[in-house]
Amino acid sequence: MNNPPFLGKTGVCCYMADNVTDAEIQPAAARQRLRGKKPKLSNPQHKELRRMYDIDEYPNSNLAEMFSISRPTVCRRLSRKLVA
Repeated sequence: MNNPPFLGKTGVCCYMADNVTDAEIQPAAARQRLRGKKPKLSNPQHKELRRMYDIDEYPNSNLAEMFSISRPTVCRRLSRKLVA
């Protein structure tokens, strides 16, 4: 490794990767590929989750089971506005 070590965010000694260059990162950023984790629910699923929640027939635990997500994820999604 040619790069000197540095302290990362966690305070652990890290090395810069030699095999990833800035020229390789820029096209990925331009294509918007560096976004992190994908959402657990699509917008249509979020709409359906909201509709089912609003009719007051299903508790959050049942909604979580139906959509194969955790109960805290149901609560987080219900607290957010739907992105168009």
